[in-house]
Amino acid sequence: MVDDVAPVLTGVPTDELVVCKELPPAGIIHVNDYTADVDVNYIESIIPGSSAGTFDVQRTWTATDPCGNTSSATQHITWIPDTQIECEIDLPDQPACNTHGVPISSTITGGLGGYEYEWSVEGVDCYIQSAQGTPAITIYIGFSEVNISLRVTDGYGCSTVCTASLDCDDPLGNFAYHPDNTRSIEAEGRITDQQADEKKNADQLFLWPNPAKDNLNLRYFASAAGDVNCTVLNLAGQIVINKYFSAVQGLNREAISMAGMAEGMYLVNLKVPGGVMTEVFVVMR
Repeated sequence: MVDDVAPVLTGVPTDELVVCKELPPAGIIHVNDYTADVDVNYIESIIPGSSAGTFDVQRTWTATDPCGNTSSATQHITWIPDTQIECEIDLPDQPACNTHGVPISSTITGGLGGYEYEWSVEGVDCYIQSAQGTPAITIYIGFSEVNISLRVTDGYGCSTVCTASLDCDDPLGNFAYHPDNTRSIEAEGRITDQQADEKKNADQLFLWPNPAKDNLNLRYFASAAGDVNCTVLNLAGQIVINKYFSAVQGLNREAISMAGMAEGMYLVNLKVPGGVMTEVFVVMR
């Protein structure tokens, strides 16, 4: 009697959509048949799909028993290896230093199933102010260049990263705050008398901490005893602090309260016996 019952294939994967991943392995197919020595033939074909970047994958298993009975099973995969997602950061015109609410936006192309946004900014004094997780954010830019990056991930896990740099406009010219502007300030935010004394011939004015929050400390050398006039000006040239105190010949120290002062960059003008000293500092809270 000739067996006319075709083999039965089990364990065949279901049809699926594969995006931004490698094709999954074909897997192991099981055959149930009354006879032995069933031969299973596997064929995989990959052809371009109906849209750019899409491929149709067909996997077919054909089982043949010794009596010539056959049966087959097919899996179809829509494969999108890459959704071609790309991003670009759109920068505004160069903002002034110490500006809040600087708008940064993005342009996204490609991708499928919606987007997730992850912004980051790096710099001496900068931070994201609002709208993290959206296509456009606002940032605070202090007194140095900001490096901006954006990672965009689509609904299928494909992602891309774009970067940009934004510098600010310093109206005073070359007075933007940078770490080396602390002028010999030690790690704990203080400067030694010896360091100040070494600079006395250069009429150096030392300020710390810079940026300042509650108080600004001044340390300077006067060639003679006498009255000192200390004025603090904002970027508009307006005097916001005007103080007088007496200096002794040699090294002097003073502290100025920053209470009530807005964040920003300021200019200290110190008129001492025998000269004038000028330095820039930042108020940041």
